[in-house]
Amino acid sequence: MPAYLYMLVCALVALFPILWVIMSSFKTNAQILTSA
Repeated sequence: MPAYLYMLVCALVALFPILWVIMSSFKTNAQILTSA
C-alpha cells in the first residue's frame, strides 16, 4: 500500500506544474501578478 501512496505523490508532483500552466492560461497578466 505505501508504494501506491508514493506513486500518487510522485504523480501529483509531476502534474502540478502542468495544471498550474493550464489554470494560469485563463487568467489575465494583472491577475497573475497580483496573486503572486
